[in-house]
Amino acid sequence: MKSPQFLLIIFTLFSVSVFSQVGINTTTPEPSAEFEIFSTDKGFLPPKMSTDQRDDITSSNPNISQGLIIYNTTLNCLQINNSTDSTIPNWVSIQKPGTTIGEMQYWNGLQWTTIAPVTGYGATLQINNGIISWIGALESTIPSAPTITSVTSNNGSVTITFTEGLSDGGSPITAYTVTSSDEHSVTSNSSSDRTLVVSNLTNGTPYTFTITATNSNGTSADSAPSESVTPARVPYAPTDIVAIAGNEQAIISFQAPSDNGGSVITRYTAISNSGAHSNYIEQEGSGQITVTGLTNGVGYTFHVIATNSVGEGSSSIDSNVVTPTQSSTSPTDIVYNFDSDVEGWTNIYNTSVSQSTDYLTVSNIANYGGTISPLLSISDVSYDQIEIKIQNNTILTSFQILNYVVGSTDTQTTSRVNFEIPISSSNGEFSIHTIDLPATPSANNGIISRLGLRVKGTPSEGDTFLVDYIKLKVAN
Repeated sequence: MKSPQFLLIIFTLFSVSVFSQVGINTTTPEPSAEFEIFSTDKGFLPPKMSTDQRDDITSSNPNISQGLIIYNTTLNCLQINNSTDSTIPNWVSIQKPGTTIGEMQYWNGLQWTTIAPVTGYGATLQINNGIISWIGALESTIPSAPTITSVTSNNGSVTITFTEGLSDGGSPITAYTVTSSDEHSVTSNSSSDRTLVVSNLTNGTPYTFTITATNSNGTSADSAPSESVTPARVPYAPTDIVAIAGNEQAIISFQAPSDNGGSVITRYTAISNSGAHSNYIEQEGSGQITVTGLTNGVGYTFHVIATNSVGEGSSSIDSNVVTPTQSSTSPTDIVYNFDSDVEGWTNIYNTSVSQSTDYLTVSNIANYGGTISPLLSISDVSYDQIEIKIQNNTILTSFQILNYVVGSTDTQTTSRVNFEIPISSSNGEFSIHTIDLPATPSANNGIISRLGLRVKGTPSEGDTFLVDYIKLKVAN
C-alpha cells in the first residue's frame, strides 16, 4: 500500500502538468500569469538586502538572471537587474529615492543620488570626484529695494509700475508697499504684482512715491523717489455762455469753469447746436470765440467745452439763440451797453467811473478833463463811425472821442485824433451823436487801438453825467 505522502506528490505533479499555472489563495489564476498570489490583507515580500549584499550575489552566483528583483535597504527602493550580460548586472531603481517636493538628484552611474539640501541663498553647485553638492550658501536677509519704472496720473489716484529688486534676500517676497510723499500708501500681498494704485489723492497736487519689498526677514530700504506726478481729471464746463450774431458768424463769450480738474486748461471749443460749425481758442481763462461760416437768417445756439491735459470736459449749457444777418446795424458792431459792459473801462485823470442800473456814471470830473478809457485794445480793425448816446447836462460844454492809434499810450496825445462834439442842451435828456471816421485808414485815422471819452465843462465836485452806450460801427 502506497503512503499518503507519495499520493500527495503524485497529485501535485499531476495538477501542475494539467493546469500549467500556480495560484496561491486562488484556484483561478490570471490566464496570462504562470504564478499568482492572491491576498487582500498581506503583501509580497521580495528578498531584502543592502547594496553590499546585493553586489555579493555575484560571488556565489556568477550568472545573474535578467529581471531578478530585490529590495535595496540602502536605497530604500525596489531594484531590478536589466542587464543582458548575466556576468555584469545592472541594477535599476524601480522607484527613485526621496519624497521631498523640489528635491534635486543626479545619476552617479549606478543609481539616482539625492543632492543634500542647502540653507540660505546664493550657493553654487560643485562636482568633486563625481559627487555633486552645494557650496558658498549665504545667510537669508531682507530683500533689495524694488525700482519704480513709471507713474501715471488718474482722477484722484496714481498708478505705479515697478520691477523687483536685485535680490529677494534668500526668502520669498511676501508684500510690496508704495507710499506717497504725503504718506498715502497701499500694500500688495502678492509677490507677482508689478502695478499698484494709490487712491484718495488730491487733484492738482503733485506727488512723488517710493516702494519697499518685504520677506520673512523684514522690509527693504525705500526705493529712489519717483518723478513728480499730479492727479487730475477733465475740467468742469464753462459758464455764462452768451452768443452775439454777426454777418455769417457769431461771437460766443464764456467764463472759465470754477474747477479746472487739477490741470491747466489749454483750449476752449465753441460748437454750434448742429455740430457743423465750431472754432477754438488756446488759452486758460475766460474769453470769446468767433464761429464763422454760418448761414444768415438761420437760428443757432452754441455750447463751449474746456480741455486740459487729461482731455475734454463736459459741455456747457447752450447759449441764447442768435440769427446771423447782414444789415447797416450789423451786430458785428462793437457796442458798449453800460448796463452790462462796464467791465473793461477804467477811470483816469481823477475821473471816477461806476455802473448804475442802465448807464455808465461819470463823476468827480476835473475841469477841462476826465477820460474814460477801456482796458481792452481794439486793434487792426477799420470802422465807419463812432456813435455815442449821452445825457445832456449843464456841467458839460462839450466832449471828445479819443481815437488812439496802434501802439500809442494815454500820455502820447500827439498820436491820437480827437473828435469834439459840443453839448447844446442841458435838459437832462439823452441825445445820440455820430462821428464819421475817415474812409481810408491812415497812421492817425480809422485804426482803433484804444478808445477814450473826454468831457469838458465847469463841474462842481460830485457832479455826474450818464453815458447810455458807445458803438463802434464796423466798415462794410
